[in-house]
Amino acid sequence: MKIKIDNKIPYINYFTEGLNIDIDLFDDQSFKLDSLSEDSIVVIRSTYKTHGLEAPEFLKLLCSVSAGEDHVDKDHLDKKSIDYSFSSGANSCAVAEYFFSCLALLSKKRAFKFQKDRVLVVGNGNIGSRIYKTLKEFSFNVDTYDPFKESTIKNLNHIDDYGVITFHIPLTNNTAYPTKGLVNKLFLEKMRKNSWIINTSRGGIVNEEDFMSQNKVSMISDVFNNEPNINKDFQKSCYLSTPHIAGHTQFSRYQMTKMAFEKIFAFLKLRAPTFKGLECPDPEPLNIRQLELDFSDYGFPVDLILNTYDPTLDKFKYAEFKKFRDNYHNRLGFAQKGIIFNDHRYKTLIKKIGFCINP
Repeated sequence: MKIKIDNKIPYINYFTEGLNIDIDLFDDQSFKLDSLSEDSIVVIRSTYKTHGLEAPEFLKLLCSVSAGEDHVDKDHLDKKSIDYSFSSGANSCAVAEYFFSCLALLSKKRAFKFQKDRVLVVGNGNIGSRIYKTLKEFSFNVDTYDPFKESTIKNLNHIDDYGVITFHIPLTNNTAYPTKGLVNKLFLEKMRKNSWIINTSRGGIVNEEDFMSQNKVSMISDVFNNEPNINKDFQKSCYLSTPHIAGHTQFSRYQMTKMAFEKIFAFLKLRAPTFKGLECPDPEPLNIRQLELDFSDYGFPVDLILNTYDPTLDKFKYAEFKKFRDNYHNRLGFAQKGIIFNDHRYKTLIKKIGFCINP
């Protein structure tokens, strides 16, 4: 048995240490799944599409270090009885943190006003439910919509009630509730003037041509059609765009790779070792005065959030989408940023958003 691994997957050396199996690294642009010639486990990212490829008999397990699943032809693998797995849920914390940073950014530029503007979370799964619960803890006006899960609203007929709509849904088509092209001309016309869309789901959820044809709604987009060869004009039309890295904190990428290797160890009937966690920077004291001002002005620790992760620092040139994403390794998750302070008025809330409070 051989394990073939995309060479851009982080923490490979750590998780393969001690495995007495041949390890081959590959580049996702040149790797050919249908050319396997010996029994193999293959570990890919969401950048590798299997649709249209013939999975050979030598493929024994396909692991995708990703939360999304639409890049893998699961029907084809099922028909051939080939096992597969995804790192579902492992990046939910990171995507939620990306959203909180975007909301902090909009709050600071006064494009979103606490207790006046409402937030709609479309999709109430791992990510959406985390965002909804956290915003409720901070007393934001927030609703959820998900036709498959318990939600606070039943339909999308009144989206003009919301200042920000954030999407956390899979890309689907030919289903009872298709999401492909959900944000189209009609959807945008219904939205409030000067409202915002934050899309961290999949590019195909937004009809990019329809979005570029209007000037009523602004967008922060982490995802695009036809990645990595994205539409330059659509990227320019967004207030802020980042190269599909919303779920990529150090912590989440570690967890995603860990989930893949736990599957591999189980598949090989090997006992998985106890994997140690990531090292964190030394904790820092918190500016209580700034925290008080932020809660008063925004209802949210805006300064703390943006000092931990500012999404404007991840702007990119459209031709460098893949290069930027492939080499994106250094973003800290909120839980990795230790904070020293003893003000019990805010301690519980700071913890709820994901930060680690040191005694």
